[in-house]
Parts: sequence; structure tokens; C-alpha cells
Amino acid sequence: MPNLTGWHQQLAHEFAEVLSDTGTTAIDARRALTVHGWNSLCLSVNDGGLGLMWGEIALLAEQLGRSWAPSDVIDTVVGLPVMAAAAPRQSASVLDGTSAIGFVTPAQTHGFPPSHGRQRTSQSRQQAREQRQQTACRFTGGIPRFVLLPVTESPGEARCVETTADEGVRRPTPGGELWELPAGTAGAAEVFRAPAGSLWTAITLLRNAHFLGMALSALETATGRARARRQFGQPIGTRQAVSFPLITQRTRLQALLLENRAQLLRLDEWVLGQPQGDVSDMELAAIDADAGAVTDAVWPLLGECIRHAVHVYGASGLQDGQPVAVGYRLLLAEAARLGLGSQRRTRTSPALAKDSDLPRSVGRGRSPYPRQLAQRREPTAVRDSDAALPAGSCVHEMVEQAAARHPEAVALRTATSEITYRELVDQADRLAHALRQHGIGVDDVVGLHMEHGTDTVVAILAILKAGASYLPLDPDYPPERTVFMVRDSEAAVVITNRQPDGRLSNLPAPVLSLEKMRSSSGTGHAGEFTAKARPESLAYLIYTSGSTGTPKGVEVEHRSLANRLQWDAATFPLRPGDAVLHHTSLSFDISVWEIFTPLISGATLVLGAPGLSRDPHRLLQEMRHSSVSVLACVPSLLDVLLEEQDPGLGDIPGLRYVFCGGETLSPELCRRFHALELPAELHNFYGPSECTIDVTSWHCRPQDGLSPVPIGRPLTHVSVHVLDETGAVVPPGYPGELYVGGAGVARGYRNRPELTRERFVPDPFTSRPQERLYRTGDLVRMGRDGVLHFIGRSDGQVKVRGHRIELDEIRCALEGHPEVRTAVVRVTSGRLEAHVVPTAVASTPQTDELTRHLRSSLPEYMIPAVAVISSLPVTRNGKIDYAALPPVRSAQSSPGDRDTPFSGSPDERELTALATRVLGVEGLSPTDDFFAAGGSSLHAARFVSRVRVECGLDVRLEQFFAAPTIRDLVKVIREQANSPAGGGRD
Repeated sequence: MPNLTGWHQQLAHEFAEVLSDTGTTAIDARRALTVHGWNSLCLSVNDGGLGLMWGEIALLAEQLGRSWAPSDVIDTVVGLPVMAAAAPRQSASVLDGTSAIGFVTPAQTHGFPPSHGRQRTSQSRQQAREQRQQTACRFTGGIPRFVLLPVTESPGEARCVETTADEGVRRPTPGGELWELPAGTAGAAEVFRAPAGSLWTAITLLRNAHFLGMALSALETATGRARARRQFGQPIGTRQAVSFPLITQRTRLQALLLENRAQLLRLDEWVLGQPQGDVSDMELAAIDADAGAVTDAVWPLLGECIRHAVHVYGASGLQDGQPVAVGYRLLLAEAARLGLGSQRRTRTSPALAKDSDLPRSVGRGRSPYPRQLAQRREPTAVRDSDAALPAGSCVHEMVEQAAARHPEAVALRTATSEITYRELVDQADRLAHALRQHGIGVDDVVGLHMEHGTDTVVAILAILKAGASYLPLDPDYPPERTVFMVRDSEAAVVITNRQPDGRLSNLPAPVLSLEKMRSSSGTGHAGEFTAKARPESLAYLIYTSGSTGTPKGVEVEHRSLANRLQWDAATFPLRPGDAVLHHTSLSFDISVWEIFTPLISGATLVLGAPGLSRDPHRLLQEMRHSSVSVLACVPSLLDVLLEEQDPGLGDIPGLRYVFCGGETLSPELCRRFHALELPAELHNFYGPSECTIDVTSWHCRPQDGLSPVPIGRPLTHVSVHVLDETGAVVPPGYPGELYVGGAGVARGYRNRPELTRERFVPDPFTSRPQERLYRTGDLVRMGRDGVLHFIGRSDGQVKVRGHRIELDEIRCALEGHPEVRTAVVRVTSGRLEAHVVPTAVASTPQTDELTRHLRSSLPEYMIPAVAVISSLPVTRNGKIDYAALPPVRSAQSSPGDRDTPFSGSPDERELTALATRVLGVEGLSPTDDFFAAGGSSLHAARFVSRVRVECGLDVRLEQFFAAPTIRDLVKVIREQANSPAGGGRD
């Protein structure tokens, strides 16, 4: 079928594979459907099916035709929903494969579909009825136990009769043996009666799809034979008598495919809309008439295609087992079973009579009934309940409430000091008062150019109390990026606790010293001002990488963050005595969780020193010293922590929870964590910044052993939908793009209305006004239990060490260099690599020069290893061939200084080999810069940890940062060993 979505293609491919593993007989095909669980496809997800509509079942019917299987194989799939609703006890035998369902449509029993409105004489009616009654109840492969027939006096109803194998009579036909149910026994054991609804029309359209599949198979078989068969030294396909019919048949088949698809879409919309009254009956009658008209066109064309295939094949094609012979016999069997003649009948549909061009619709548009489709395909566990979202509250008010409950509990702890909740609120009130004196109010943005520490948390709380939102400005960011963020966000002021320097001199906003603000705050309190933040006010603004080359600011409101924190408090309750470590950069949204989760619960926020997350050894020491009970980290950091010893994770008393997020959590990492047999729980989280930190969570249990690790189910008041390219809900088990709705969705992108409209779209799955969905761009698969599994990205965005990175932003930065003509960026083995083509061979830029250029505008986590090449390899169709790009070699100090990997002292060779394994590169020498070779801070932490464990050398991470080559590091180690304090090997 034309213009199939990705999951439609997968569905058709899987069904074709099932059929290819079996024979083409009805018995074999029915058995295959039962074994693979395909009989329940039309049932809703909650009833054990996939909630497929008639349009999707037509894909399977077409595949049956392509495989030369009989059309009545699909009858069980079509009839099961009716039986499950009317006779659930009997439907159980259909599900387990011990019973089958067959159909006899009004067209078979009456000689024509009653709703078609055909005008016939009484004599022609009687003749047709007598002729059809002789073939009305014929089946392939045996009599099905249950047969659905129209009620004679009311064709709009269906009645189900139960048969026995003894009642069937074998009837030889030109196409093979059929089983016939005598008319006198058809009403002996009626099981139920039910409204037929769309049933008869659906059967007509599905049989059309089956015929079209047969015709396409015949056409493809004939085309292949025309190319292979030769006469007089040339392929017979070069002759007009052979090629012209094939061309015209393909054109006509494509037109009929489109028309049948259009009628299936109309019927699906009718089913989902369930209109009532005369308008409903008229619409169904019109669809039924058009379906019959398509049959009138498809059936004779099928005969033409098969006869021409016989002609192209020659006499050899009629031998047993040849595809043409199988298809020809199936054509004869279908004609005998359904009472279809070989002559084309006159079309009578008014719609088609007025419009002779059959294809009126190409592809699938967005369904007008998304909520009804979601009810069929989404498990109840994740379906949006349509209940009103909580009114929400302001985050600083939640902190104040915790302070009222536990005023003397320790709120913040550093290596040298502690402050209580009462002191925290008092200091924040005074600073908020000072901010108000500087004109800061509701929905203003205040930049925060500060590192971790007590001052930072007090400032954040004060900004919120003043009614404003805070903008993290990482002091390690290049000045150019900081200037852009302040200008783009329209920040009112920037607060810093650093000494004045040139880095902040060019900011397009006033810079306020925290120390001066405190000295001028007096004794006023924020509560003295009447204007306050509201739940819909902005809480924070955080910038993420942008595909256009510039970062974009995500606006998150109080109510969204409050919903996230309230879910945490209910799911993982904390209390005074618990401690959460804050070690993540403020520019990473997990820091928002780290700060506020303990502060709304009366727990303690442990403030790690700046850069603590880059040194796992010190981080674990801090955790042990502060008795941290909750740790949030990216999986790559957890990987390094699990390698650490003395202390290790097992040495942290009272550790209760380890939360992972920001990148994929591997099953191997889960296994290693659980091998420690810690009392702590491991949870996997998923969520983009645009959805307030996290969307889903999953408890990783030792016994699960799931591969890959799921990203879980949605948080409270958060809805998730897996949609295809047209915006339709994808059934469980098939891939689609994840859309997120509910309380966690951010306001949008700062000063980017077009991008906001593109990524934040109206939510059609809820009746709540003005609700939106965020398009994540992530491909996921949902299980029948509502659990989501991450597959990958649908665009060029990646995550490296928990940071969301648009590769195009790095590419744009590289191409901003005057000596770079073009660049490509990719991720290989967890590290960023860039390949650059210079503007001229004579002016080839040095890699260290390009790295310095990138560091002037990009944060450190976005700096790739760079290689300069003469040209980019391309595929045959002219696209960049990423697989053919050469590996990025490590940077060299200078050609004269460079050593081989095997040169140097034994310590140098040992450490060089270890660094090579950690980085996953080849040819690293003792004089190569570890970070220029693609190493990150986490690579360095892993290397230092393994040096201590495997080599027995006493090395600290800050020493390696200061001496990032193996040769320089060995010098430091030797100097340390010769010092009075000792050192060297343990």
C-alpha cells in the first residue's frame, strides 16, 4: 500500500515473514496466525490485542494475496472482536486456535450487497439468489466452527452459528477442493446475534486488498520472468505485447490500491466516530457502495494479471508448484467460493460515477478521532484520564512549608558549615528584599553566575521568592556563550559571588555582587511586597544545545516543577536525616531536582565542591563523610563509581536510592550494580528539559534481567503517547515518536515562537483546554503493560555523558572558522569526533587551533576530537558516507616530540596502554594530550581510578588535569615518590 508509516511497514514485513515460514494452504496459514498471536489483532490493547483498524488489517490481507494464501484465512481476525463482545466464552476457543471463524456476506447470500442500491428485476434477483445460495457457504481447508452470516430479514445484523466438522461437504472445484456448509444446517445452532456495523463493508474491502495482493504478485512474477526469459537472443520483456500490458496493469493496480485505501480510511473514521441516525446509515451505505464498485474493478483486473502472467511464463508456468500455477488455481478457487464471475460488472456507486479518477486520496492524514484510537491502542495504565490537573503551587512555598515543619533541621551542609531551614529561609528573605529593591519582580529573569555552594542555593530561593526565575550561567562557559544566553533571555540582572573580571564586563545586563546586595538588604523581607509569583509563573530558564547553531532556552513554570517534586515526595519519601548530594552543574536540569527534592522534605542538601562530579574518588569520599542517602547521576558516572574502591559504593552507609538518567542505562551496568548487593534501589529515569527533568521512571530490580533496560511508565499527571509520522497512535510493540503531555510540559522556548509552535503542539487526547504535547524526537516502543522502551533519536541530537547535544551546533561552530569549508560531527564509542575539510590545502588549520576556536563558544562537554581531511567520502547517491570516515587519531605534541606507543619507560608504556584502552583509540603515545585525543573528564576519572587499582600508583585526578600527557604524569608521580611525604606505588 502507498505511503506506509514506519510501523505499518514493520507490521507488513513481520506478517510476510510469518507466512513465508508456512505453506500457502488455509490450514497452514491459520495455524501460523494462532502460533504468533495474530488472531487478536483487532481487539483493544486492554483485551489482549493491538487495536488495529480495518486499514491495517488490509495490509495483512494484501500480504495473504501476495503469498497466494486464501482470503478467508483473515476471517478469524476480523470476526473475533464481534464474538468477544457478544460471546466471550466461545471466543476463548478462537484465541487458542481450536476454533476458527468464517464469513458469508450479504453479497454472497443475496447476490448483491443490499446497501448498494442496485436496480434489478425480480427475475434477475431470484436467479442471482439461487446461483449464490449454491456457493454461499464455501470455505477452504475445512468448515470453521463459527460462521457469521447476515440475518435474512435484516442484513444490518449478523448472526453466528456453530457448526461441526461432520456437517461439511467436500466440493471439488477447478481451483481445488472446497468445503461447503449445506444451507439447511446453517441455522441449527445459533450462538448470538449482533449489529453488523461495519463488518460486511470491511469484509468487502479486505477481500479487495487480498485480490490486489494477488494481482501484484502475479505482476511481479510476470515482470521477473519477462526479464529472464529470452527469445531470439533478447529478453521477451522488450516486446510490446509483453511490456505494455505489464505497464498498464501496474498503473491500474496502483490506482485501485489508492481507492481501496481511501475507502478503508473512510470506514475507519466511521467506526471511530460512531455517528448515530440516518446520516450514519447513509455514510456507511455510501462506503459500502464504493467498496463494491472497487470489487467490480479489481476482480476482472486480477484475472487479466494472472492470465498475462501465464502467457509470459509459457507452458512451464502451469506445472505444479510454479507461482503462476498456484495463483491461477487460487483465482479459480476464490471465484468458486465467493461466486465471482470473470465478467466485469457495471459500477453503480454514485460517488464513483461522478468521478472517474479512482485515486482521490494519497497516504494517511491525521485521524479526526485521536482519543477514540488511543482508547483502542493505549493501555489504561498510561491513558490520559482527562481529570483536571492540580492547580499547583510555587516551589519556594513548598520549601517554606518544610521549614515550618522542621525549622531546626539541617537544610544545607558543606565541608565546613551547616545552616538550618530557619536560617536558610531568613537569608533568602533578606536577599529577595534586596532583589525587589533593584526592581526585580514577577517573571523577570535573573542570571546566576555562581558555582556550587550555600550562597548559590540561597540566591536561587531568593530569586523565586522575589517572583523571578533563575538562569544558570556556568562560570566555565566561554564568555561568548554567556553573553548570548544573557542577551537571548533578556535577563534583568546577573548575580555573581566572584571577583570582578573581564569575563562579565560585556554582559548586556547589570552585574550585581552578591556580597554588596547582602550588605544593602537591611532587615526587609520579601513578604512585604504584594506582587508574588503564581503557579503559572516562570521558575527557571535553562539553555540546551540547538540544531541551528545557537542554544535555546527552555522555560519551566512553578506548577510543572511542583508536580515533579510532589511525585518524588510521594514515591521516594525523604525525612530529616536523609541527605541528597548536589554535585551536578547548574546548567544541567538534574541540578534542579538535586536542590529542591531534599528542601521540600526536611532532608539535608549536601553541597559538593565545584567539579566534584569529575572526580569519582572524591565524590565517594564526600558521600561517605556526609552519609548521603540519595544519589542522582548519569550512567557513565555510575560506571566509574562502580570501579572505585576504598571507598566504593558499598561503603556508603544509609544509601537508599541511586537514580540514573540523562543517557541510556545498560543491562550490564545494572548487573554490576546489583552484584554489590547494596540495600539501595536503582531507578532509571527519562525526560527532556522541555518536560521538567523527568517523564518516566523504572525500578531496576536484580531479577528483571531486561535488555534493554526500560525507561518505564509516566509520572503522576504526565501523559505519554507513541505516535507515527501522521500523528496516529502506534500499537504496543511498534516504534514511534514519543509525545509528552500533562503537568510536566514546559511553557516553551524563550523568544522562539516558531520553534515553540513546532515542538509544542496541541494535545488532541484530552478535553482540557489549551493543553499541549511536546514532541521529544525520541523513538520509543510501548509494551502492553504501558512500559516504554527507548530506541533512539529521529534526528541528529545525541546525549553524551548526560548532556543533550545537537551535532549541528558543533558543526556550525567549526564552519565559523575562516579556514574551514565544511565539517561533519558524529559520536563514536561514546566520544565526539569531528572531521573538517579546509577551504584550501595551502592553509590547512591545525587541530589545536580548531579546538581553541570551539572553546571560545562551546562548553567543554561539546568539544570533539578533531581531524582535518582533504574531502568527505560520499555514497553512490552523493550523501556523506559516515562509515568511511577515517578514525580521529590522537593529537600530537609535535612531529619531533612524538613517540611511539612502545617507547618510553616501563611506567610510561604501562600507563599509555591503559589510557589507550580507556579511550578506545589506537596509536596513543606518551606525549599525546589525553583530552585532545578525545578524553573527557569521566574518561580521566576512569583512567585515574584504574591507575590506582591496576597499577598501584597514588594518583589524584587534579594531578592528571594539570599534566594530561602520560609522560608528564609519570614525572609528577616520580617527584611525588621522591618527596618527603612519600607516594608512588602503593
